[in-house]
Amino acid sequence: MSIGFKILSCCLSAVFFAPWLAGAGEAEHKEEDVQHKKSADPVQVKESLPPGETVRFPWDLDRDYRFSWIKGRTKVGETRFRISAVEAPTGSSVKKAFRCSSSYWYKTEGFSQEGKHETWFDREWKPLRYTCRHQMSGVRDTHAIQEHEGRIANGLLVLVVIHNGDSKNGVEVRMEAPSEGYLLQNQAFDNWAILTGQILRQRPAAMDARIIYPDLSKVYEVRFTFEKEEPIDLGKPEKPICRSYSFRSKEGQFTGKLWTDGKGRMIQYQQGELRIALEE
Repeated sequence: MSIGFKILSCCLSAVFFAPWLAGAGEAEHKEEDVQHKKSADPVQVKESLPPGETVRFPWDLDRDYRFSWIKGRTKVGETRFRISAVEAPTGSSVKKAFRCSSSYWYKTEGFSQEGKHETWFDREWKPLRYTCRHQMSGVRDTHAIQEHEGRIANGLLVLVVIHNGDSKNGVEVRMEAPSEGYLLQNQAFDNWAILTGQILRQRPAAMDARIIYPDLSKVYEVRFTFEKEEPIDLGKPEKPICRSYSFRSKEGQFTGKLWTDGKGRMIQYQQGELRIALEE
């Protein structure tokens, strides 16, 4: 079941896994008081490595990052995000978590969109809970607001979606959420940064991932294929040597390319005419 606004699917289809299909029947944006405590431990994750070795997650904690969205030579949008170590949300199966807070905007002729996401992850970067809010303006003075709240536990994602503040008619959606799955939300480019930072930073090789995509209530099988190492022109004096990967869903519905730097961070993403680049 797809629960997005038709205006979005018509204007901006198939970006970040059709991230321009605004999500499912949206969830009430409930706010909880969460104690945000910084972890003194280094950010490390489990890897298939020799005993005693660990690989550091490539994105620093408590640091602001910025991605610019570019079509042709024109900047059309931006994402900013920050990751922090926090107490896990109430009801979680773990006590410690990472929280990623992000905001974005997108503008083109006749259409604009902006929003915020908050996503909580366990220590292996699997999702625990998320909230988001999208605000859109389109043709003929069309305005719309969506709010989502999703909770993941025991292999199930329960999502509530609210349209235009009408909490009495919120829509609840339930879908599979495999324990090995990674979360991708509409317009949440920080989800892409975390996903690729987790699975592509270790060695240049083909990698498979299961993608939980709530906005279409589906789990996708996606393969990332290493292509080559090459210098990338980001409009700066230095041209870093990066690893390029192509990605493709098993169904062939979603395809694109991305590049990671020496730290394993995704510094550029390409899908169709849209290019998204890390500005730091």
